Amino acid sequence: MMLWDALAQTLTTFTNWEVYLAGAIYFVVTLGPYLLAAVNGGWLVFVVQPFFQALGVLIFVTLVAPIALGLSADAPWHLPWQFITDAPSEVVKDTFLLVLISVVVAFVPVLGGLPSFNSLILGVFATKMVFDLAGVEGISRADMLPDFAVAVGILLLGAAVSFVGTLIAMILSGLLGIVVGQDAEELTPLIALPIVAILGFAPLLVYMSWLGMTLG
Repeated sequence: MMLWDALAQTLTTFTNWEVYLAGAIYFVVTLGPYLLAAVNGGWLVFVVQPFFQALGVLIFVTLVAPIALGLSADAPWHLPWQFITDAPSEVVKDTFLLVLISVVVAFVPVLGGLPSFNSLILGVFATKMVFDLAGVEGISRADMLPDFAVAVGILLLGAAVSFVGTLIAMILSGLLGIVVGQDAEELTPLIALPIVAILGFAPLLVYMSWLGMTLG
């Protein structure tokens, strides 16, 4: 079944260190406004933070797409900057559109509160945006949309991977705390949170693996 093959491909993707570096970049871009607010203060962070979070998603998708789609083992580190310099207006427009989509998704009953659902929806749109920015032709939005059963399967599998990975990260934090003689509560934010942030993209990576197999 293609969905199980996509899950296997996703687990392989998680063994690539470049995915975690891309996740770290997303983490930095997303937390940027908070760091500025901590230094300078002000309420502006609450206005600009959704923009930076959406920009972080777009950058993350740009970096991991070739890996998750099965096209390359390496991330195109130059590509986000190339998009920003070559088509700044398109990048800003796409980022604001992702902000709007995330707001709409948040109001979806039940599912809107699930980070894995938000990740999947934003990922579908962000992947198409990256294709357009890269000049990829011949792929319509219809080609990129999974049917209902596949979408539910991607969401469930991605959420399961995220949950199990988060649990493992928390356990490792506790074990490391025992080894080094430090309170696990102090180590958890340093170890678990970056891993959890990346694992939150599990549904997106499952979707992209499925898409790569579908487009063949």
